[in-house]
Amino acid sequence: MIKSFFSSDLETSLISIVSRTLQEVKQFDKNRKIEIQIMIFSFTEKIISDQLIEITEQNPNLIVRILADWGNISDTEERKIRDLARKKIKNIHIRFKYDQPYLWDEKHHKLRWNYNTSLGLLHHKSICLLIDQQPVKLITGSFNWTKKGGENYENLIELNYNHLPEILSCFEEEFATIWIDSELSLSYKDALVHVENIKEYFKLNTEQVPEDFFRKDKGQSGSYFRKPILKKLKTIVKNNNLVAFSATHPISKISSHGFSSIVNKRYFNMMKNSGKEKLVPVTINTLSLDIITRAKPKTTLRVAIYALSVRVPEYNALLEAARRGVTIKIIFDRSVNTYTMDRLIEVITKEDINIELRAGKRGMHQKYIVDLTEKNVLTGTANMTTDSSKRHAEHRFLFKSNPDLAAAFAQDFDTIWNRITLR
Repeated sequence: MIKSFFSSDLETSLISIVSRTLQEVKQFDKNRKIEIQIMIFSFTEKIISDQLIEITEQNPNLIVRILADWGNISDTEERKIRDLARKKIKNIHIRFKYDQPYLWDEKHHKLRWNYNTSLGLLHHKSICLLIDQQPVKLITGSFNWTKKGGENYENLIELNYNHLPEILSCFEEEFATIWIDSELSLSYKDALVHVENIKEYFKLNTEQVPEDFFRKDKGQSGSYFRKPILKKLKTIVKNNNLVAFSATHPISKISSHGFSSIVNKRYFNMMKNSGKEKLVPVTINTLSLDIITRAKPKTTLRVAIYALSVRVPEYNALLEAARRGVTIKIIFDRSVNTYTMDRLIEVITKEDINIELRAGKRGMHQKYIVDLTEKNVLTGTANMTTDSSKRHAEHRFLFKSNPDLAAAFAQDFDTIWNRITLR
């Protein structure tokens, strides 16, 4: 069973769902080896940082490992990761995704964070609970642990190992690969040194972007022990529940479908526009294309998306679906989709195809597609942009033939749709 939670439902806040997940750890047998693996893009909620401190103090056998986006090293915006790192709590280990997102402000003689300079964001927002090195529960979604996240339209889903072992194993494998490789992540101590190295470089080369600083130490802070996994060069996934990852190595710049060699060698049968299936790699793009191309004429695809680029394959796939008679309803975030909405309105007017657009004042930060007829749901952290597939560390799920989940996501969509109007 997959549980879903939405901020459109005002009865339960999403931060309380995160808190409840951490509270469950208190009920675990303290004689067992308990671990919490967190991957987070943005984290400013004090209630969660206080809770992490509390549960580790109460259970010295509990280990918390946090992989954070590089932006969390900043002193600004009340970021809690750096506060936790400074406390040097014995059983809370923190690493930051390797990055160099700075330009030099010569006037003020300081580094300035710049999105376009970044080597790629760690955009996951997940908690994986493990008992004796076995993942047992995963909670993830579009929701960042921030005040703004609490104000947006967001979602979380909860998965357990008994029903979805392949998905939880993939998350644990991806986490481990990033954690143990210091070309992918740095300890807090090494991250501070990295910043100082960048500053020194700029002082000597004020007109240039710093070269990458290659790492030689491998996971020296917070060593990570795990059971060996039999590595297969190619795995064909035949079930109805899939997870895809995007990953670009910050130093080599090579893009892949996950940092783990196991995760990025999986394949599945994707539906093509011809109506035939083809074995393709499991990627965040192929999962999107599969749910779109499987939609039948006279049915509806509900799309809730923070950012959709006209340059990604999903954009053209949605147009092709509309041309073959599928109704497309899209809720956009107003702040970032003006160009895409204008382009779509041009096509809708010219071709007279059934695509309806809405965008409200409240932030739309979700990233999902629902086909209620086929009972299929696509969701995750990845926006439909080239940055999501070519720069950042992201994930996306495809759940097929799941009537309860499809109904829940469709209800969330319809609730939001009925609250807002076009533009």
